[in-house]
Amino acid sequence: MAMMIKEQIDKDFLSIVDGFNQHLDLSEAAGSSVIDPNSIMVEIEGIHAAPFATRNYTRYTPNCLKKSVASWTNPYRRPLIKHHNEEDGEIIGRICEAKYITKNTRSETPALLFTVNIPGEQAKADVKSGLLETTSIGVIAHSVKCSICGQELANGETCEHERGAIYNGETCYWDIHEMEAKELSYVIVPSDMYAKNIDIYPATASNSKVKAFAESLNQDLNLTKGDITDMPEDLKVKLQESEAKVTALTQEVTELKEAATQTSEKIAELEKTNSDLTTVKESLEQELEGLKTEKDDLTQKMTEAAQMREGLEAQVAEVKAELKEALVQNFVTMREALGHSDVDVEAVKNRSEESIKDSISDLSKDFKESLIKKDKDISNLGNTLQNPSLKESEEKKDVKEVETVDLKEQFYNIFSDILNTHK
Repeated sequence: MAMMIKEQIDKDFLSIVDGFNQHLDLSEAAGSSVIDPNSIMVEIEGIHAAPFATRNYTRYTPNCLKKSVASWTNPYRRPLIKHHNEEDGEIIGRICEAKYITKNTRSETPALLFTVNIPGEQAKADVKSGLLETTSIGVIAHSVKCSICGQELANGETCEHERGAIYNGETCYWDIHEMEAKELSYVIVPSDMYAKNIDIYPATASNSKVKAFAESLNQDLNLTKGDITDMPEDLKVKLQESEAKVTALTQEVTELKEAATQTSEKIAELEKTNSDLTTVKESLEQELEGLKTEKDDLTQKMTEAAQMREGLEAQVAEVKAELKEALVQNFVTMREALGHSDVDVEAVKNRSEESIKDSISDLSKDFKESLIKKDKDISNLGNTLQNPSLKESEEKKDVKEVETVDLKEQFYNIFSDILNTHK
């Protein structure tokens, strides 16, 4: 199968056709080899090569355009029609020559330059007025590949990529690698925005280009042996020279075909390499996406850790403040318990923790010495007291012992509470 392609955007772009050599049935070609001197010649940039892309998201490889040149005039000159209407449309002209050009094109990429002959009065007027100006090629594509995955599409196969869609930043195109000519059409809206008339001139014998076309079209090379025998000697010599040139040209064509084959093989190899590189690129892009995700996760975790650290630092600061406040309170309480003069609490708060702890340690020593002294005083007091009567001696002795014990316990309890709070 093959793919029929029409490069305009106001009607069906393509269809699938069976067979490899589908052509228009243009039986009206009889007698069309003569160029009417009253006709006009029009040069048209018909289609442009990649990297230029049409608005149908198709690209024609330079090699594809180059290889298609012969099919536009052989085995017959392809017609010039309107709007790709092959069934009942009017033929307004014929393609006399097709050239592959690489310089001074409107797209600044290689292109096919068509020279067409238009004999009809109305068609000539419409072309001269600019009414018929923009064009579109109608071809049968034998090799169409997806630019993303390289899938061959001309045989009816499909792939997951949609023409015109973007995948990983890359637009999907249908790349045309091989095609044969069907027709050239004047259309209202061409898919190739640069496809249009370039030059218009009359078909007169004085024009060297037109004369060359006429000689090429009207020359009859089907000579018989009798014709050659009766031919003047100078013409025989020219014929022999022509035959030698044909032989040389045939050899040159053979060499060019061989070179073209080698070039095609190199192109195929390069296309495979490109496909492999595309696969590697996609793999690296996926790996990069994974690394980006990991980076985002680590960034999130670092942010959470920083927030947690800030919270803990705030808690530590709060605990330190509470501990210092407890130290200050303990210091003040111990001074009050020892009967020392009042202190400036705010001044104590401005002291360092180590300074307050040292003061509390000193107070603790004083507290212990005070308790020992009081314990001795209480013991001496108990020894000097004399009971007035034997009847009351036991009772009073028990009471004083209890009071002594209670007083000592109170001092020890206060001191223990202060020390526990300090710790």
